[in-house]
Amino acid sequence: MCRRFTISCKSQEIGDYNEDIIAISYDGIPMDISFSGNYLSDALKALTTDTVKMQFTENMKPFIITNNSEDDSIL
Repeated sequence: MCRRFTISCKSQEIGDYNEDIIAISYDGIPMDISFSGNYLSDALKALTTDTVKMQFTENMKPFIITNNSEDDSIL
């Protein structure tokens, strides 16, 4: 089942940004998370795939990003 997510960013210098994306799959309850856009961007740049896997434990807790393949050497 595909699920829609909203990514939003608020910056005094740039303003507000919102984008809806579709997840290929999602298991679990709805949750709110917050993190630095710069840190997320740096992590995504380190991965060499177009599809990533994000694993969350619960609201406002650390999460894991990996490339969506059998090779889980980049975490």
